[in-house]
Amino acid sequence: MRKELGTPGAVVGALALVLLFGGLALAIYPGWDAIGIWASKSDAPAWVQAVGSLIAISVAIAVPAGQYKGESLRRSREEAAHRARQVGVHVAIAERAMGALQRAEAHVARNVGFGDDWSSTLSLVDEADLEVARLGQLPFQDLPSYEEVRTAYNLLDALREASAEMRQLAKRRDKTFSVSMAQRQAFTFALGKAQISYGTLANQYIAEITHAQARKATN
Repeated sequence: MRKELGTPGAVVGALALVLLFGGLALAIYPGWDAIGIWASKSDAPAWVQAVGSLIAISVAIAVPAGQYKGESLRRSREEAAHRARQVGVHVAIAERAMGALQRAEAHVARNVGFGDDWSSTLSLVDEADLEVARLGQLPFQDLPSYEEVRTAYNLLDALREASAEMRQLAKRRDKTFSVSMAQRQAFTFALGKAQISYGTLANQYIAEITHAQARKATN
């Protein structure tokens, strides 16, 4: 209801109501007879024309102003939603890459014995590499703020490092069927950096969503 009060239609409607109730008030006092006598004077048409001109000018100003306000609000809402979507795409792809790396880590951590899972870990690393490549192809410069651009680049670098470390671990595991905890330290460190950057970017994404919702609720 509050949104509709500022629309051009509402402004014109308000002027029409003013004219309607104004006419009713004049009909009551001083009455139609007195109005008729006044209208018969030579300067009455000029007064009527002046009042009509003022009303026309008011409408001419109010209608474009209401349209501009509505268009500006629409653009502001679309921009806020677009900002949130841009960050959200980075978050979603990074989450898939980290998921593949974590599954690969769990795979290489298992010691393989007779009858156990002898399958290669490289397919999981390939899955992570694919998501990291997709992340690297995104237009980082189009992210809404410098902080988000910096966080996204840090996340990409950490994921590339973690994926490279995991590939070495996967190759070693395929040869020896076991990888020690000490051998996994470099990967664990790289993945930890990725998780920190991911958490920061996810919080920035939440902030963008909150901003978009606030703009959407703006009247």
